[in-house]
Formats: sequence, C-alpha cells, structure tokens
Amino acid sequence: DREELIARFLDIMTDEAKRAFAKAILLAANGATAFSYETTNRTLRGKLLAVRVKISFAPGYEESLARALVTVIDLTEQKQMEDALTHERYLLRTLMEHSLDLIYFKDEQSRFLRVNTAFARRINAAPDDCVGKTDADIYQREYAQKILADERRIMATGQSLVGMEEREVWPDGRVTWASSTKLPLQDEQGKIIGTFGISRDITMRKLGEQREQLTTQVLDVLNRSHRQVDAIRTILRLMKQATDIEAVSVRLKDGNDFPYYETYGFDPTLVSEERSLGRRNQGC
Repeated sequence: DREELIARFLDIMTDEAKRAFAKAILLAANGATAFSYETTNRTLRGKLLAVRVKISFAPGYEESLARALVTVIDLTEQKQMEDALTHERYLLRTLMEHSLDLIYFKDEQSRFLRVNTAFARRINAAPDDCVGKTDADIYQREYAQKILADERRIMATGQSLVGMEEREVWPDGRVTWASSTKLPLQDEQGKIIGTFGISRDITMRKLGEQREQLTTQVLDVLNRSHRQVDAIRTILRLMKQATDIEAVSVRLKDGNDFPYYETYGFDPTLVSEERSLGRRNQGC
C-alpha cells in the first residue's frame, strides 16, 4: 500500500536507480525544471523492473524543489523485446558471417537484398556490393534466366524448391554445381515479397560421380565393342559429354610420330594442319 511504499522507498531503488536519482538532483540544483532518465527499480516483492522516470517541478517551486510530478513508466516488457531482438540479430549476423553455405535474400524483382560472407567471397565481392544486383550480373545469361524462372514460380505458387541440384554456368564458361533450397520470403502479414535460399557447393561430389559414371560407361564400351575405332569414337563422345570439354582427340604413336587417330569436336582444318606432331616440329 501507499504507506509501505513510502516507508520502503529506498528499498525499491537499485544502486543504479540511486545513482541516476543523485544526478537528477544535481540537474535540478542547476536550474533544470523537467527531465527524464531510464534506470531499474524493484517491486516491493523484489522483482526487477526497467523503468523510465520523468520529473517535472510545479510552477513556483523551481527553486525550493518542494513539489514535483514524478511519473514512472514500466519499460520491462519493451526492454525484454529489445534484448530478444538484439540477440536474434546477433545470431543472424553470426550465421551470415561464418556459414560456409551461400545464403541470400531477394526482392520481388529477384534483386539481392542481402547475402552472406561466403556468397560474396565466391564472386570476389563485399556483401554490401551485392545488394541490388541480380543473377544476370553474376552468371552466364541462360543460367541466370533459369534462376529467374524458378524464383518467379516460387513467388507465384508459394511452393519451395528443396535440395535442387543446379548446374551453375559462369561467364567464363566455368561450370560448378550446387545443392539449393529456395523458399518464398513473406512479410509479417504473410504476403510474398521475394525469395530467400541457401546453396551448398557440391562440385567435387558431382565430379566424382561423373568420373565414376564415365569409368563404368568406358568399361561397358570396351566390353561390347568389337572394332577399336568404334570403341574409341564412343569413348571420346562420352568424355566430351561428361567433362563439358568442347573437343577431345586421341593420338597413337606411329614410329616416331603421334598422328591423330580419332577426333571429336575439332575443326577439320585444324585436324588436317596438326595431323602429325613430328612433321609439324620439323617445320613441314
């Protein structure tokens, strides 16, 4: 009750509150007539509260400080929410800075809103430099168009793409592989406002799978083919398909020379001019 509150006034003040109150008295002594500060107090039962204290002196009592209006506002719930938000931001920042997987958020036009450190490092950029860019600024045009089509479908249907293996093609022709999960990005009302996703580089795994598949196919060709030339032609074709190499060839030793035995994908003029390594080295 009121009497108990007055009697135990100092009990509800924490050390922090006492220091803040002392500073307020100094402000009043120096002529301040109204001020506020944030501190902590306790209830009579000992519960700790975050509060904002507002003090304003009544007109005519500015010098004597004999009459003042004191308002105490409970900020405990607000502070708890702020602390929770700060902690969530810390967790997100930790994830974005240290995850080895690529994390990205995009708007409705598939422009990057935010990317993590791993994503930026992969394209030799700073995270902030990626904001506003699209996949067309990063990847080969056809692949960028596929990404855009996938994300438009996600935003139109609200359906996620989970564990999708993507063949990434870069402007210099380099090919990498990623396992990606992409989801619709929603605002607080549930409206879809973009997409977000996480991708993991699986290039080494895919290359291993391709090598294993190629080995199996080559052995099968060798077991089934009766003509050497047919086997070599088939193996060259398989090698080209498995490695994305534009052209492959086989040279077999013939005396002191190594002429082409079979080619796949080379320009015929080049093959004719380079038919013999030995003759070329002799200036013929």
